[in-house]
Amino acid sequence: MKSLSLVPFFLDGVGGHPDLMQADGLHPAAGAQGKLLENVWPTLKPLL
Repeated sequence: MKSLSLVPFFLDGVGGHPDLMQADGLHPAAGAQGKLLENVWPTLKPLL
């Protein structure tokens, strides 16, 4: 059986902040990349 890792909410701290979202309101803007990395890295690093 393989294990599965989960990032609880990828857009935590980004979603709902218009300055961090593209004009469509659905996709993160370039300025949000650092926060997205902070959200993912703790889960991703142990897998590498």
